[in-house]
Amino acid sequence: MTLNRDRWHVERTRLIASYHPRQDPRGLLKRLAEHADRALIQLWCEAKLPPEASLVAVGGYGRGELYPGSDLDLLILIDEALEASARPALEAFVCACWNLGLDIGHAVRSHEHCLHEAATELTVQTALLEVRLLAGEASQLQALRAALERQRNAGAFFEAKLLEMRQRHLRFDDSPYSLEPHDLACPRSRHACDLGGTCSSRRLNPGRVQNLAAGAATALDDPYQPASTERQTRGPACL
Repeated sequence: MTLNRDRWHVERTRLIASYHPRQDPRGLLKRLAEHADRALIQLWCEAKLPPEASLVAVGGYGRGELYPGSDLDLLILIDEALEASARPALEAFVCACWNLGLDIGHAVRSHEHCLHEAATELTVQTALLEVRLLAGEASQLQALRAALERQRNAGAFFEAKLLEMRQRHLRFDDSPYSLEPHDLACPRSRHACDLGGTCSSRRLNPGRVQNLAAGAATALDDPYQPASTERQTRGPACL
């Protein structure tokens, strides 16, 4: 069945409206992600990309969570040898996403390109911590995940993310109470909360980052209040 832009957005609006009586934020994020999954998988199949290519959700969307105002972060994993011949199909897929009104952020990369970018760009390394196959060849993603884990230095990554967070907070006077704060950049923002959750996840070696995690949890607390024992134990919760 061909996807209809109006019907897709009506269903998305209904899902968001259903939050108010339920007050179930986790459930809402999961349902919005699943709603986007269905559309992307259908568009991918209709574009007839090579079977060796993979459509991968990354970042928060890769975690299976989609905030109402968030875009869809996607990785199209394909060998360089196939990319040129697959370009018309790739362009058709991206155009179909835009025509449906999907707010996608996408990258087309090979296995080797992903490893190189993750080694040199902190944002790419962060996004690739959370990857989830939507469509296509699963073995490519499994191989990439294993290679990324071998390449990753958990302690150095965590320290770089902590520094990045502190620099971002300084741009907003290190306060969540500034007038018109940037919701993604000020202290106690969603990004600040996600730092602890991401870096204490099973994707990093917990033994190597345990002390760093405690420091990050303290940094996320109000500077005028002592860090809570609960937060240091289980990491920050955003919802």
